[in-house]
Amino acid sequence: MTTISVMGATGRTGGSIAQRLLARDLHVRALARRDARLCPLAAQGAEALAGDGADAAYLTRAFR
Repeated sequence: MTTISVMGATGRTGGSIAQRLLARDLHVRALARRDARLCPLAAQGAEALAGDGADAAYLTRAFR
């Protein structure tokens, strides 16, 4: 299964992209800084992954 990672998934543009992908039943990995803001996307089926975009280990997991 292909996973599409969306950085800034809780923002205006990233959120819109994540919503559209989820509506097409695609596997979405929603990325943002805070877990709490990712909860609505996780409830819709996205894989939520919170972390710091400057952290190499986080980015490695996010785009694996």
